[in-house]
Amino acid sequence: MDGGTCLLAAAFLVVALGREAEAPAAASPAEGAPADRSPWGDPLFLAFLPLMTLLAMVLFQLFSTYPLALHAYYGLSESRIGLVLAINTLVISLFEMVLVHRLRDRDPLRIAALGSFLFCVGFALMPLGSSFAYVGATVLVWTVGEMLSLPFLSAWVGDRAGEKSLGGYMGLFTLSFSMAFVLGPPVGTWVYQRFGGTALWYGCGVVGLFLWAGFLALSSGSLRQRADAVPP
Repeated sequence: MDGGTCLLAAAFLVVALGREAEAPAAASPAEGAPADRSPWGDPLFLAFLPLMTLLAMVLFQLFSTYPLALHAYYGLSESRIGLVLAINTLVISLFEMVLVHRLRDRDPLRIAALGSFLFCVGFALMPLGSSFAYVGATVLVWTVGEMLSLPFLSAWVGDRAGEKSLGGYMGLFTLSFSMAFVLGPPVGTWVYQRFGGTALWYGCGVVGLFLWAGFLALSSGSLRQRADAVPP
């Protein structure tokens, strides 16, 4: 069954994206980075990691406080909560790869800045409505944000790393998710229990504003570094 779905997904991508010309040339490190640059000596990347951790902490509310809020505040049963989350899965399955393909030549950090904002705003909108249809609409908002953030952030990390340091970069990138998995659910649950769901979701919106500004600032730094790396 799993093999069949993989084949169907591959066929869909071939039809949707079209056959690209030959295999792309090997990518060179971004911004003129040396192939053996350590991630620990990359200030932009080190500034990126806390932002990534914050975004992932919001993401992991989906597996902790989000189902609790859907049941307690919106009265959704387990089956309806499953339907809500299925909207996310369906939209990503149909559109994420097409969207990534269309935007592949854009600045990934600028795209991710907007995506992070939309992802967090999708949660911040929750207290403003109460119907099942409204909840579904908020899912569409944060799903679009997810598609515009996570793939482009991982692509930025891969492009920034040199050939020999890719493992180090991706290891720290993965560590940011691990830290968020450890911190996100307990922090979110504490806020939810102490101050209520409304405070938690509005807090996610505030985090979204911070992430938007942070990733835009990193994008400006990347552009300046790239310009400095270009020989006169």
